[in-house]
Amino acid sequence: MLGTFRDYGLDTDGDSKYNFLVIEVDVNITDTGNYTITGWLTDKNDQDICYTEVKDNLNEGHHNLSLRMKGEFIYQHGIDGPYKLGYVTLRNDDHDLLDNYRNAFSTKNYTYADFQTPAQLDISISPTSYNFGNIAVGSTKIQAFTITNTGSVDLVIGNLSITGMNASEFSIQNDNCSGQTIAPSRTCTVDVKFSPTSTGAKSATLNIPSNDPDKNPLSVSLTNAEASSTNGKSGGGGSCFIDTVWSFVKKESQR
Repeated sequence: MLGTFRDYGLDTDGDSKYNFLVIEVDVNITDTGNYTITGWLTDKNDQDICYTEVKDNLNEGHHNLSLRMKGEFIYQHGIDGPYKLGYVTLRNDDHDLLDNYRNAFSTKNYTYADFQTPAQLDISISPTSYNFGNIAVGSTKIQAFTITNTGSVDLVIGNLSITGMNASEFSIQNDNCSGQTIAPSRTCTVDVKFSPTSTGAKSATLNIPSNDPDKNPLSVSLTNAEASSTNGKSGGGGSCFIDTVWSFVKKESQR
């Protein structure tokens, strides 16, 4: 049967924030077997925060088991303690309810800020888009992009790709990002080459898949000014005008 309760905050990564709120439960077992203790954590207003359970094979006698409530859930809930073990149950291997308590225990006066902030995945890229300008057919231009892990946990990047109407005229070069795991605050780089094969405005998209759930994939717009056929130089109109004037001058001098 369920007995007394105790609580403490547990910091498992040394950052002075509690990863878990641990509630210890004393249990008196009368028959050896498999048992499950389930506990629901609520705030002081009886609003649910989270729940957890412990399964163990227990011999007859007294035991001390620990219910670990995730600190991230307490932080996200955003309400200071004390917190309550709003409901706790003890069941055997056949799922028979052997014992239960409502409002079984109140914790110390923690604040929600005492607990671990949720892990954050966040990817960013610079530049966020790029216009390659007026590039002549047959010429090339390369632009470097820097991908940064601006989150608090490892960023896992998939295989980069280029899609879109003119994707064949853009290509990935010097790819140091595909398949890489980027630690927080670290970066990787990739180049994109633009090689127009015909005149006219072109567009494509650089796609960067990752484990960031909000930006998967991260998309980068690739564009250009209208591609020219002669590196932006004029045709023969200027010299034609000069030739015409020179011919007129010659004729006048021959009169």
